Amino acid sequence: FIYRQYNRVHAEVWAIGLIFYRLTTGNGNSRKSIWKIANGELDLSNAQLSPQFEDLIRQCLAFNPYNRISMENLLCHPFINFSSKKIIENVNNENVNNNQQQQQQN
Repeated sequence: FIYRQYNRVHAEVWAIGLIFYRLTTGNGNSRKSIWKIANGELDLSNAQLSPQFEDLIRQCLAFNPYNRISMENLLCHPFINFSSKKIIENVNNENVNNNQQQQQQN
């Protein structure tokens, strides 16, 4: 380990960032790609990401573990909040539509 002290939370945040990176870019599957990311060589230039999502990925994959976003701040990040609100809105709209269809059938 570069900083010689393992911190589970820093490692979990990095893993979350790696998952986001792999899902959105399709890269990061090889040891070479992971090694580059682990050494601070993060290339998102070809990814078509919202500025908020790119910021979140960069904060999760920060080279220095102590510069990574905290788990609390990750959960409060604008990208997560925006996405969560959209999911909740979609679920609520779907529930309303289902209720209306059921009422029409009765």
